[in-house]
Amino acid sequence: MSLESLHRRARAVRSRHLVRQREFAQRNLAGGVWLALRYELAAAQAAFQITEDVARQLEHAGHVALEHGLRIDPPLHAYEVAESELAELPTVAQLTVRMDPTLLRAGYIVLVRFPQRVA
Repeated sequence: MSLESLHRRARAVRSRHLVRQREFAQRNLAGGVWLALRYELAAAQAAFQITEDVARQLEHAGHVALEHGLRIDPPLHAYEVAESELAELPTVAQLTVRMDPTLLRAGYIVLVRFPQRVA
């Protein structure tokens, strides 16, 4: 094995280490955001994309965007609404309730939770 091939292998090892180190740093900086978003989506029976103007109306009515969605980049402004409120909102499109690029790029969404069961 030549000296040049050893140097090449050493550079490759260092490069992989830097990539792995960056991935772990990103995971640690996320602070549980992805898990929290999964929980929110698991509790939702439906998701709809809305416009920024509708989001402002919701905020004016007292709804607050879910904190976890605001911590990702680009931010996901997600609001929880009751099924009865949904009829009054102009929605853009119904989204599949799962963590996929379409939902994450929507920008502004409303989530309708499953009805609470009374024991």
